[in-house]
Amino acid sequence: MIEGILVGKAVNVNMGSGKVPAKIVELNKDEVRVRLSNGLTMLVKAKHLSSL
Repeated sequence: MIEGILVGKAVNVNMGSGKVPAKIVELNKDEVRVRLSNGLTMLVKAKHLSSL
């Protein structure tokens, strides 16, 4: 989990065997909504995020 999870922050999402760049768009109680570089928006657990 990364410290300082803020809306608008650029992060990497751990997916499969690699990391995908994304931007945080919403914070929920247990999950974070991110927008991937290809425009797809998805909910992920904070433990799957890492700083750039």
